[in-house]
Amino acid sequence: MDVGITCAATNADPPIAFTTWSSGPSSAATSTVDVISFTTSTLTILSSSPTTATTSSSTSSSSTSSTSSTSSTTSTTSRTTTSSTSTSTSSKTSTTTTTTTTTTSTSSPTQTQLIGIARDNTFWYKATLSSPWNYLATAAKAIDVYQYSYGIFVLVGTDNTLYECNTISTWFPCKQVPGSGAVKSIDVLSDKSTFVGVGMDNQLYTRYTITGSWSLVPGSGYVLDITVLSSEVLLGTAVDYTLYTKQSVDTPWVYVPNSCCVSRTSLFLDGSIVGVGGDGALYKTVNLNPVNWAKVEGSETVISVVQITKLFQAPVLFGIGMDNSIWGKPMSYIANSWLQVQGPNVIDFIQLPNKSFLMVGMDNNLYTCTTLPIAANQCLQVPYSGAVKSIDILGDQTTILGVGLDNQLYTRVGLTSPWILVPNSGSVVDITVLSNSVILGTAPDGNLYSKQTLTAPWVYIANSCCVSRTTQMNYGGPIFGVGGDNAVYKMQALGSGWDLVPNSKAVKNVVNALIL
Repeated sequence: MDVGITCAATNADPPIAFTTWSSGPSSAATSTVDVISFTTSTLTILSSSPTTATTSSSTSSSSTSSTSSTSSTTSTTSRTTTSSTSTSTSSKTSTTTTTTTTTTSTSSPTQTQLIGIARDNTFWYKATLSSPWNYLATAAKAIDVYQYSYGIFVLVGTDNTLYECNTISTWFPCKQVPGSGAVKSIDVLSDKSTFVGVGMDNQLYTRYTITGSWSLVPGSGYVLDITVLSSEVLLGTAVDYTLYTKQSVDTPWVYVPNSCCVSRTSLFLDGSIVGVGGDGALYKTVNLNPVNWAKVEGSETVISVVQITKLFQAPVLFGIGMDNSIWGKPMSYIANSWLQVQGPNVIDFIQLPNKSFLMVGMDNNLYTCTTLPIAANQCLQVPYSGAVKSIDILGDQTTILGVGLDNQLYTRVGLTSPWILVPNSGSVVDITVLSNSVILGTAPDGNLYSKQTLTAPWVYIANSCCVSRTTQMNYGGPIFGVGGDNAVYKMQALGSGWDLVPNSKAVKNVVNALIL
């Protein structure tokens, strides 16, 4: 197995952090506030692979950072190490002649979506085996990860305790599992309830359900990593990076020939086994008899990987601050304070069908940004796209609708076509296309008007005063508007009146999006 690949190191700070301000965004924002952000060096690597900022072993057992924004300390447990962790792997060699074969599962083909943990303990996502790694914005840091079939994640944090996460996202905080330390690798046995973990002494421990307590499996050392195969066989990675199997928790380890050299393994849904090589790339084998490692091209550089069944997207309400900075809060925590999101200063933006973003810059031109958060210099200007101050996309999911500086409507098909005036379409200062394709316009006096089509007349909406900007949450949800006090207000249905959203000052525009 080729393990000579290296990547340039970076001394950049960890690329994600967040803070909350009880006062929300304001024009007086200081330059010292932490924001949801990428470092420039991380963005440079985004299109190819996770950062290789450190060269530390994937089995590092301590860190000052936590996998959750919640302050916590590593729990003490009764798992006192009774034997040296430097014991040779020869103690695992069995005299039995039994050969273990792992066969491919008969389950139907599944899209190979992967979550990878980089050497700096950040999270990355692959939509398919051949697609590039994409950074997942989250405050969580981990050394191993497991996903339940229903989508919830269990992480081994850098403090070697367990955390439960609804998804891997900034918008959903992880919760530490009390009394769950200290381990460096986990999986779940075939009963789908019992966790098996590798302790800091390289022995196996089990706990029944996430709320149970760890129990030592006698004579189960010495491994760095554990994987439960579809055949219910346990696959362990020895300290010399070769593989061993056990038919059950209590049976002896059996050496797997020609299995060197990987530091961690993972079972894919098709029954194949993936290992992490010394170069941080993924290597795949169909079974263990024989082991035939085949490199997954473009899979560098990770310390752990898991195939996932789903990754939830969070509906996020974004606000554009008084200084045109970007802020956000998840819809599930709408009363929470705003979190600042790294990005360019903008007037308005929308999420396109491909999940990228189209933004109106301070010069009233359009800019495309692949994701949020993003560094401002990573967004690209759309040629000949000015001058507009509000945009949305029509129901055909292709035509961009904009409000010109003359308060008239303009359309352009895609990003490369010119703006075309919609006759007699003024006067509005903001535009929102609702989920039913109705066009919602904000008049200069703060009242709302609607039109069924581009050429239909504007129809006044009662009880709609007074807002300056609007957006609608996905799939026919409520409408949000910015009031004269720069707070956000919610209208459940057109004409039903406005209700104040707590902790929503101070913004001058609102946008909705689905964010990983």
